[in-house]
Amino acid sequence: MALHHVLFFGFTLMAAVPVALLGAWVQQSALEKEIASVRDMHRQVADNIVLALSNYVHDADAAFRMSIAALQRGSWQPEVVSLLDAMHFKHVCLIGADGTIIEWLPVHSDQASSALSPATMSALAPLIPEAQASMGTVRFSNVMPDSAGDPTIHMLIANPDGTISLAALSTAFFVELQQSVAFGKGGHAAIVDRTGHVIAHPNGQWRDEIKDISKVAPVQAMMRGESGVSIFYSPAAKKDMIAGFTVVPAVGWGAMVPQPMENLIGRASDVQFAAAGIILLGIVVVAFISWWLAGYLSGPIRAVVEASHANARGRFDVKAPRPRGPAPRELAELVNAFNGMVDEVGRKNTDLADARDRAEAASKAKSDFLANISHELRTPLNAIIGFSELIRSEAFGPVGNDRYREYAADVHDSAQHLRTMINDVLDLSKAEAGHIDVRIEPIEVGSVVEASTRMMQALADEKNVALETDLPAALPAVRTDEGRLRQVLLNILSNAVKFTPAGGRVRVSVEAGEGMVIAIEDTGIGVAARDMPKVMAPFGRGETSWSRQYEGTGLGLPLSKRIMEALGGVLELDSEIGVGTRVRLRLPLDSGRRMETGDALPEVAAE
Repeated sequence: MALHHVLFFGFTLMAAVPVALLGAWVQQSALEKEIASVRDMHRQVADNIVLALSNYVHDADAAFRMSIAALQRGSWQPEVVSLLDAMHFKHVCLIGADGTIIEWLPVHSDQASSALSPATMSALAPLIPEAQASMGTVRFSNVMPDSAGDPTIHMLIANPDGTISLAALSTAFFVELQQSVAFGKGGHAAIVDRTGHVIAHPNGQWRDEIKDISKVAPVQAMMRGESGVSIFYSPAAKKDMIAGFTVVPAVGWGAMVPQPMENLIGRASDVQFAAAGIILLGIVVVAFISWWLAGYLSGPIRAVVEASHANARGRFDVKAPRPRGPAPRELAELVNAFNGMVDEVGRKNTDLADARDRAEAASKAKSDFLANISHELRTPLNAIIGFSELIRSEAFGPVGNDRYREYAADVHDSAQHLRTMINDVLDLSKAEAGHIDVRIEPIEVGSVVEASTRMMQALADEKNVALETDLPAALPAVRTDEGRLRQVLLNILSNAVKFTPAGGRVRVSVEAGEGMVIAIEDTGIGVAARDMPKVMAPFGRGETSWSRQYEGTGLGLPLSKRIMEALGGVLELDSEIGVGTRVRLRLPLDSGRRMETGDALPEVAAE
């Protein structure tokens, strides 16, 4: 993924998550806030209704006592009747202990004493003992229908002479008070008595029939004298409501102010939709800013990357452009440092190319020198070898002294050794130039191996090293250069015998399959893994105290490796310090086909 996109998504995510969380919190808390605000408002309205009811109870009590005094005097002024009418009294009367009406004060002329029906007296009967028990205290009844079926509340007070003063109140004040409270869509007030029967309610039918709503949760709480706010299902509205409620302490009436929850949910939804819009707008703005900022920050880096690709293709004239306008200091430093690095790398490459050309020229000069000097050295060496051979064989008569014969033999052997070294140097220089001469012809590998081991037998016997061969009875013919293969075998066998201590063993084995594998294993000093590249390089030697005890030019293995490659084969070397070395020569059956290390050929197992 591009850095521009990574930065864009990162910045957008970092900015959008808090915005989304804030929006989600606003959406989640919107309804809670609506409910909290409604709780306070509804409870306050309910408290105001109860305060009005408490004042009405106090005023009705005073008017009732005033009318009782007028009854006891047997006369009353019109002002008293007007007051009672304003207080929604229906009538006031004085009844004896046997329930007979002693005095009757109708507030309206059409109200006769027959309005106090036996059914009403029967319903009020339980209150009379309570009134007598609390002499001088006004008792209020629950709402009940009068003889005309209208909802009525009665007031009773026991007199010292055993009579009972009784007054009837209409619910007009309660209805007016209830109807004065209306808000929102469906918000209203309701007033019930202490048994949960409706005194005032928006539903006129419930009011007329004095509906029992005592099973509604807030009403039950008011019947227990509790105040508060609750959410409940309204049978009248057939929906969930939230209501604040409280009670009138003196008489136990309850007032509640319910409102449909859907109003609150609707307002909360409006807030939620607004929050969602703000969230969406915020995310869009954040995304736009993030995209611009990501491009602003990643642009110089992208320019560096594009320039580096061009540099990787060798175009060191391509540099990263400097950021336009104000840019972070780090990005400007990055571009400057990169361009400086490109300049430096370009200069280094130029220097390296010059050095490479000089090295190649020097290497060619070295190879030419070695080839020329080798030819020049071989001519006098051949003469020395020839003359020393004549002296040693006494071809022209005896030399007279055995010591001269020994000296002639030493000169001959040293010259032979020197010629071998010169030949190796010449072959190596040819190999480095890619000009090793090979002559491909059918040969018998077994014969070459046997001849090579015979040539090394004397050296092995001299060092007390066992030289063993393991040749199959029949081996296929191989098309390769016999002389070059023998040269490789002699180099490897010479190293194996030379670096194997007395009492050790050198073993040569051959296996054939799709190709030919010649394995030379010894129990010599071995080569450390870190020295493997070194011993395969010209003039290289292992860095051990043992290896320094042995003479050598360090040309055997590198030259053998080059010859094997010229024959289309490979040379593989495995060694371990103190255990020994195994060299495997892998040859194709036809050296016209080249092989690679790891081709499927038979493995020669070490013993």
